[in-house]
Amino acid sequence: MGTVSTLPLGQDATVTMTGTFPDVVLNFGIPGTQPAQEIDKFIYYGRLPIADVGGSVIQYSAITADMITSHLTDNKINKIPASKLEKVCFGEEDETAIGDYLIVAVPANYTAYIQDGFGSTSTFFEEIAGANGIDITLESAQYKLYGQILSAKCKVFLYVE
Repeated sequence: MGTVSTLPLGQDATVTMTGTFPDVVLNFGIPGTQPAQEIDKFIYYGRLPIADVGGSVIQYSAITADMITSHLTDNKINKIPASKLEKVCFGEEDETAIGDYLIVAVPANYTAYIQDGFGSTSTFFEEIAGANGIDITLESAQYKLYGQILSAKCKVFLYVE
């Protein structure tokens, strides 16, 4: 009995009743809202083989906007409206390779983290090559670049807060 509707973000749920309702018991459950998306800001994320960043290990500060945006069409890099993200997979273990670059570029008001598959969320590993929020300009907008080079084949997840 009843209906379930999804409301647009920002719209309050309301209930209007008219008439006489003796002994009526109403139970309402309002599920959590979807994270707000910013239509003019984006998150770029994906995995680039080492060949796509010049064929050798480079620091994340040497990654150019073109290295990221040129891979939007071949689906190595995804571009989505900016919002909080939970447990977005960079690829299955057998799809990754040693030397792959994990790439995440977020607007300055967001922070990116990784999860290793065991439930631990942490910053990106910078010792070989990595970044935890260095400045980069993509498509005329300022972003923070996060990521790390994979030192082993693995399944890694992205979180954005």
